[in-house]
Amino acid sequence: RLNRCELTTGCSEGLPSLLHTSQTLRELDLSYSKLGNPELRFLSDGLKDTNSTVQTLQLNNCYLTSASCEALSSFLSRNQSLIELNLDNNPIKDAGMRLICNVSNNQLQKLSSNNCYLTSICCEVLSSFLSRNQSLTELNLSNNPIRDAGMSLICNSSCKWFCNLGLLILNSCSLTSGCCEALCSFLKQNQSLRDLDLSFNKIEDLGMSEICKADNNQLQKLSLNSCSLTSGCCEALCSFLKQNQSLRELDLASNKIKDSGLSEICKADNNQLQKLSKFSLRKIRIFAFQVCFYSISSAYRFNRGFKAIHLFMAKLPGAYIEILCNVNIFYLWGCGLTDRCCKDLASVLHTNQTLTELNLGWNALLDSGVREICAALKDPNCKLQTL
Repeated sequence: RLNRCELTTGCSEGLPSLLHTSQTLRELDLSYSKLGNPELRFLSDGLKDTNSTVQTLQLNNCYLTSASCEALSSFLSRNQSLIELNLDNNPIKDAGMRLICNVSNNQLQKLSSNNCYLTSICCEVLSSFLSRNQSLTELNLSNNPIRDAGMSLICNSSCKWFCNLGLLILNSCSLTSGCCEALCSFLKQNQSLRDLDLSFNKIEDLGMSEICKADNNQLQKLSLNSCSLTSGCCEALCSFLKQNQSLRELDLASNKIKDSGLSEICKADNNQLQKLSKFSLRKIRIFAFQVCFYSISSAYRFNRGFKAIHLFMAKLPGAYIEILCNVNIFYLWGCGLTDRCCKDLASVLHTNQTLTELNLGWNALLDSGVREICAALKDPNCKLQTL
């Protein structure tokens, strides 16, 4: 690892020799180095034959541009052992991505191009790259404004051939509901996808309802943080949860679904909820009145699979204690709790054999409440590790 070592063109003699002769080097991390162009040519110079054994190449934050990608593409074409490439935070733009995607490297499994100044212009050649590279399982396009046009190009093209992607990160890609029909088709076609991140895109209820039509029973993690969702999409989301028997984590943070929306989601029956082990509710504006709370506790009684519950800034009634029975992690940060609930909480700590992490920050527990909790911590039966 040579990340943050302030490397420049001065290393362009030693590194090529290392790449050319080493038979044991598997990972090379040059992150946060001022490689830029033309300094990156040392990569192609070091690979005039196919001796390289490098499998992971980290080049994030290296001041690379589209001009750097000619040398990088030469490296990729010669190195058939490379399985992971990180280009995050380099302004390679569409021209650079086009050069990379024209390379025939059928071994690459992970490609990360977060914040690389990509647009929809590169998406056609990117989809062609995906069609040729059946080994690629992880693709990160976060913080690139590919917009609906680019996303639709990728999805529509991917539906024509077998796609093996298991992780697709599209965080902050300027997507809207306009691409969700194509995305739905992609989800139906791609049964290998396990993790989909659509956070910080203006999906809205219309787009979410379209996505929920996808009959994809393999998705395990779905991130929808800050997607401009309201209670209007929650009936469709409930139906999606019923159909998806493999979902483990659902992130609905920073969406105005309110009490009515959460109550709708909690109607999903126990067949699916037993499979849902992390339900992130951070900053959802649930002002958690009793209607909302009893929907959560009712869902929990059917779902003993919950392992982590996040209820940030929610004002809960004291009866919330009943849903602590089988949970490993419970976040109650800023939930309007007082010292009056601490006796019940201490009782849970005395008997609970699974709870290992508890966050009670920003609650008026006072000295008296904390004393109750501390007394419970002395009990040898208490398994709490983080408070």
